[in-house]
Amino acid sequence: MLKLNNILNPLQLKIMRKILALSLFSLFVFACSNESVEDLADPCNPAEPSYQNEIKGIVDANCATSGCHLGPNAVNNLDLSKYENLKSIAGTGQLMSRITGSGGAIMPPTGKMPQCEISKISAWVQDGAPNN
Repeated sequence: MLKLNNILNPLQLKIMRKILALSLFSLFVFACSNESVEDLADPCNPAEPSYQNEIKGIVDANCATSGCHLGPNAVNNLDLSKYENLKSIAGTGQLMSRITGSGGAIMPPTGKMPQCEISKISAWVQDGAPNN
């Protein structure tokens, strides 16, 4: 079996060892990160979308507003400030079809929500629209 000692002189061998050591050191230094896996996740597609932390705020800002789907005078008697009502239309597909515009007039009537908000709602609906 051929050994490096027979091919390289001592100086070349020493240089190669330093290069190898420096390469390994660089690999470990640059492979480490202070970011957790959660920090690297896409904020628009949460692994476990939360009604309380994400969805309720989006719905309150875009749907459950005065003159729309809020309170006793809600349009079509659909008060979306209540979880049960939102879950109901999420389960029938009506929520996604209205916010994407695939099932009638797009909601909210002021214009399509940002795609990130739609993606969060979609993930929540696909997760069964839990009250979490």
